[in-house]
Amino acid sequence: SDCPQELERLARRFFDSDGILKDDAFGRFDEFLTKAGQVDHELRCREEVLRLVAEVRDAERRAAILADAFPRGPRSAEMKKLLKAELYDYQAEGAFFAARAGRCLIGDEMGLGKTIQAIAAAEILARHLGVERVLIICPTSLKHQWEREIERFTDRSVQVIGGLQPMRQMQFRTPAFFKIMNYDTVHA
Repeated sequence: SDCPQELERLARRFFDSDGILKDDAFGRFDEFLTKAGQVDHELRCREEVLRLVAEVRDAERRAAILADAFPRGPRSAEMKKLLKAELYDYQAEGAFFAARAGRCLIGDEMGLGKTIQAIAAAEILARHLGVERVLIICPTSLKHQWEREIERFTDRSVQVIGGLQPMRQMQFRTPAFFKIMNYDTVHA
């Protein structure tokens, strides 16, 4: 409210009349901070603002990359080559949605293929967005089922994490793409 005109003019390029960052300014926010920092006036940017800007940028980047790689979205031919098995349409939609969102909960009914959707989403993220590792946290009783499903549908390496802490630490050092562990050992 009380700033030099130079800073006010700069802010109008990036913020609307209500003081909200314009949609097209997220990708250029660091430019605003750099130029604003050159004005002789105190300016603070809170950490949560930087996190939000980074999240929006990441989402835009993911959307652009996936739109290029999958021009017809989940109905693109590339989806058929994703795994060793063909996904049903609703599974392809779920996997594509998860990859595009960057994170989500898959809440389908039992038996509809949440596991294969998650594996497909991980494969999309690995092939097109540079994801190098995936950590799966599940009930102890499902760890080996996840392992079998990953081996069945992909050629990616998988490591089940278990045993006492020294053994788990050793298992975490393996170069496996997928690492699977149970809830009880996440904090230990």
